[in-house]
Amino acid sequence: MVFLRPNQSPNSVVLNLTLNGSPIQKVSSIKYLGVMLDECFSWSEQISVLYNKLVKFIPLFYRMKKTLPYSVLRNIYFSLVFPHLYSNIELFYTASRKCLNKLVVLNNKLIRILQSQSKFTNLITLYKNFNLLPMYKLAEYKILLLAHKWFYHDHMLPVFFRNIFQKSTNVFKHKTRNIYDLYVVRSRSKILTSSFRFACVSYWNRLPVNLTCISSLSIFKHKLHAYLMN
Repeated sequence: MVFLRPNQSPNSVVLNLTLNGSPIQKVSSIKYLGVMLDECFSWSEQISVLYNKLVKFIPLFYRMKKTLPYSVLRNIYFSLVFPHLYSNIELFYTASRKCLNKLVVLNNKLIRILQSQSKFTNLITLYKNFNLLPMYKLAEYKILLLAHKWFYHDHMLPVFFRNIFQKSTNVFKHKTRNIYDLYVVRSRSKILTSSFRFACVSYWNRLPVNLTCISSLSIFKHKLHAYLMN
């Protein structure tokens, strides 16, 4: 597989590779450490894999909701559905909304089934009933946890991540208005502004100071969740 630049056509790359006289086939996607990588880094293949896993729960949940109590149904969601979404959610920040939307709609449907709610029920109500963040907010939550660990507990991160950001106080000689801000690289490039790194910095700098000043990870998690829920 060959990773392509943005807007580059797959047909523009022609490879004639052989191994011991046998041609090596070019593929458009590959599974690596449980994640499907595609040549355009669109995450469409991984989203499709997740969708196919979760859509199988629809008939099962319809049967379960008739016999099991609400508390058990909630636990089933957090056992069977939530881990798949949470473990992959930050990867999808760069995925197109159109591609990700089918997974969001499916998740909404699964929650509606377990709560025995109609399709007209407000989504905010559905997620608050489970004390759960919507998918886009969940992605923001995980991204902010990474930024917090980098700011206060970089020993918890792999070495690669320790130099991924810069504090504004280390860049500017003068005093900035917020000593907890991260430095934002100014660019008109869509590639940079839609990148995972730029999202981390943007989300972190938008947080109120009463959150960014919290050094305890457990307290930050609790207050961040409440902040995003509201």
